[in-house]
Amino acid sequence: CRTRRLEPVIAFGEDTVREAARAASRTAARSVSPRPFTRAQWAPSRRERRKYASLFKRVDWDGDGYVQGSEASQLLARSQLSRDTLAAVWEFADVDRDGRLSFPEFVCMSHMVTCLLRGAPLPPVGQPLP
Repeated sequence: CRTRRLEPVIAFGEDTVREAARAASRTAARSVSPRPFTRAQWAPSRRERRKYASLFKRVDWDGDGYVQGSEASQLLARSQLSRDTLAAVWEFADVDRDGRLSFPEFVCMSHMVTCLLRGAPLPPVGQPLP
């Protein structure tokens, strides 16, 4: 995923983050876009980046600035995508192959899952993302 220098800036309380996460999961579970998926949708919007920043802060349980594989596994499982698909998403996102995700890598992972749930095809592993 191509991300600019993204820094999580969180100004919301924990209840707001939980409510936003519940609303996002309801929306993702209910619909797949009837329109064909476009290349432009691979880039997260400002709103989506803010949502991913809130999620990053919540999932980074130990507060070290990285999301470990163990920290991400529960989040990924909620997507209900296949294990093979989730493994491919992790391969795309963990660019430096250190087994943990920095904030930009986390944005890549989160947005890929969002795109896949909206009907985007999974690019072959080893090829760059659109």
